[in-house]
Amino acid sequence: MWTITEVKKRAWGGLKNYYWKAVALDFIVGFMSGLSVIPCALAIGVVFVCPCLSPISPFISMIVTGFYTNIIGVGGIKYFLHSIRNGESGPISMVFSGFSTGHYGNSAKILTFRNIFQFLWSLLFCIPGIIKSYEYWAIPYLIADYPEKTQDEIFSLSKQMTTGNKWRIFVFQLSLIGWSLLGMVTFGLAFFFISPYLDAAFTELYLAIREERLGIPRDAAQNGGSGSGNGYNSNYIGSSDHVVYQPQNQNLLPQNGMVDDDAPTADIYGGSNPVYGGSAQAFGRPTLVGVQGEYAGASIPIEPGQKLIVGRDATRCNVILSSPQVSRLHMTVEYVDGKFIVVDYSTYGTHDLNQGQLPKETSVSVPAGTTLRLGNGDEVFRLELRS
Repeated sequence: MWTITEVKKRAWGGLKNYYWKAVALDFIVGFMSGLSVIPCALAIGVVFVCPCLSPISPFISMIVTGFYTNIIGVGGIKYFLHSIRNGESGPISMVFSGFSTGHYGNSAKILTFRNIFQFLWSLLFCIPGIIKSYEYWAIPYLIADYPEKTQDEIFSLSKQMTTGNKWRIFVFQLSLIGWSLLGMVTFGLAFFFISPYLDAAFTELYLAIREERLGIPRDAAQNGGSGSGNGYNSNYIGSSDHVVYQPQNQNLLPQNGMVDDDAPTADIYGGSNPVYGGSAQAFGRPTLVGVQGEYAGASIPIEPGQKLIVGRDATRCNVILSSPQVSRLHMTVEYVDGKFIVVDYSTYGTHDLNQGQLPKETSVSVPAGTTLRLGNGDEVFRLELRS
């Protein structure tokens, strides 16, 4: 279980590697966010000219905040996530990444509804609004990590992370109040130098709670990967430096090599599924290793006589993803007679990062060390023989 002291120590220790760039980034975030007063002022002018629109004026501000200011904030979070995981500063241009990931509309919609829901809850006296603000606390961080996830998934994951943690998050915020008071007594000037530490601390808090509640290792480089939407703790076991995937339903593994997809496919191995022999085991255990995306940091063993079936369809796959770049049934991987055999069934392709795109519905033998990208997204795996 995470502690306030541990989280703050990590934030302070890591920030030393990129402090001055973080100062510059926070200055840009503050400046760009300040520009939101322009559309808000225009909205107020419209309401002044047409008083009948005054009931919707609060929502105009929430929309501007959701579609612009909060997106800038998400870009800042993405920068700190990247810098913490890599131990060095990410590109400052990441502050604008929320506008260019291809998921801007989805992110803006989620953030806008977050603002509206929180406002509506606050109308039911003060306490419900405060409680909901803590329930929604993780939403910007989850959007930075998983921009392609749906609104329901993001809200559900934030609730899962903050349930039982609301008071602890409040106490964590309270422990940093001294820094905020310092900024106030210096008329805001100290905030330029304090805010990077505060941002790093809250990002570390998010990573700690995510690991505790969702089972995703703190150092897992999600960066736009996707999840199943119903939590991760059932898929990951072990410590953060050695994560092993366990299929939720072993019965999903086919025993005869037959795989059904959107289009008809052949029984590639003629009803048999050879088992790798002792010579293969001498060199290590065949493993599908998550490099980037939902399964970053995970080690998925390829058992004798069985296939790993990768895709979005939970009824047919045992490695389940939800990225739009991943087909319902994307690919199969097995280890046969000392060789990795990969078959692509996808719409968007399976790409060997060294040799190019794999042919569709054709069994391809690839060597250990091959790195595969699913579609053009962020899901990347490597085939390894591990001792």
